[in-house]
Amino acid sequence: MASIHVSTKRCGADRIACAPFSGRSADEASGPTDLASLAEDGRAQVWPVVHHGTVRGAVTLTMGRGEVLTPPQDRLVRDLAAQAGLVIDNVGQAAELRAAAKRIVAAQDEARRRLERDLHDGAQQRLVSLALSLQAVTGRARSAGDCELASGVEDARRQLAEALSELREMARGIHPAILTDEGLDAALASLAERSPVPVRVDVEVHRRLARDIEATAYFVVSEALTNAAKHAAASHVVVIGRLRPGHLSIEVSDDGRGGADEQRGSGLQGLTDRLSTVDGTLTVDSPPGHGTRLRAEIPCA
Repeated sequence: MASIHVSTKRCGADRIACAPFSGRSADEASGPTDLASLAEDGRAQVWPVVHHGTVRGAVTLTMGRGEVLTPPQDRLVRDLAAQAGLVIDNVGQAAELRAAAKRIVAAQDEARRRLERDLHDGAQQRLVSLALSLQAVTGRARSAGDCELASGVEDARRQLAEALSELREMARGIHPAILTDEGLDAALASLAERSPVPVRVDVEVHRRLARDIEATAYFVVSEALTNAAKHAAASHVVVIGRLRPGHLSIEVSDDGRGGADEQRGSGLQGLTDRLSTVDGTLTVDSPPGHGTRLRAEIPCA
């Protein structure tokens, strides 16, 4: 459990500690003597932290031997205990919101993976089979001397091939199979190959990371490359990734027009929100006329 320690030289106390614990009704713990188990060698006084009638924690004041609280000091500690309940409650709610956000993102990623698999194993395979059938029909039509039919079927096969290519790109955008199968290094290399803007990739990860970490890093780079091509008019992009002790660092820099703003719908706010679900951070450096650099720091084991 987290503890807050406050030095208090003015009242001569060694320390004040405020720690949350499982809630009980206020009737079960109405004063310092009810929480005597938290006292240390008889030198500590304990006040329950009550919020909405439930004990949410305790304020423990450890003092030097022979020292006693003056009335103003006692009121100060009681005021602290009265305010600490709201703080502990807010911290708990924030933790619950973060956990809920992580569950939502995990569910979205799983849905993306499932949809990508369905497209790959279902629609794409049927379209590939259809393209092969049309190719065979084209060959038979030419053998029969029906050049008009052969030309029409070949045109239909080309359109089908274009639709299949678009479907594959859509599937990659939903959740790339290569990320699941081969990891972050290969997935980022694949992103660079498909980018309309030349990309230099310098990524050193060399091992698989947790799925949510890999997916977050992938979508950071994907969004950055999309912005560089569509909004920044960049001619070159550099992607650098390093796995350091305790965190993954991803940096994407372009030589575009700069001026990227999280508040103008560029997708950066979405990246910030996504990174927050894995306790990551996003730094944006984008002076107008001097390109954009995005740096994501993602904690990982």
